[in-house]
Amino acid sequence: AGSASASSAMQAADLAAAKRSILQKAQKTPLLAAFAKKATVSSVSNTGLPSSRQRVTATRLRGVIESWDGVNGWVRPHQPVPNLGAHKGQLFCLHAQDVLPSGVELPSGCEVTFFVYRGSAGFGAESCIAYKSTQLGPANTRAVT
Repeated sequence: AGSASASSAMQAADLAAAKRSILQKAQKTPLLAAFAKKATVSSVSNTGLPSSRQRVTATRLRGVIESWDGVNGWVRPHQPVPNLGAHKGQLFCLHAQDVLPSGVELPSGCEVTFFVYRGSAGFGAESCIAYKSTQLGPANTRAVT
């Protein structure tokens, strides 16, 4: 019984060390780094949304919510998005399922960051989050040097 107890104690210590290691690595990794990779996203939806998407921007864009009804809306990027053909990169459709965290309301005029995707119905915004500030402070109060 003593050997089993010692083995359990070693496993618990190894697990605690592994948890500490994961937490240390997570603190050094930006929360949204995983979203920055170009990826094809496949989803099954009964809402009529495109079933597959190809992310076309490698980094997040900043923009503003033009309109939002709690289910669908439009995002206008601060800078036009190049290389989108006839779309011109002026407005992107946004669906509630593409707002993070789920259930957040994005009123008109809200500053956001997002990725652009191409789906079977055209271009849209995904992984959209409210933009609050940078590590340097709120966007409108940052010192420019």
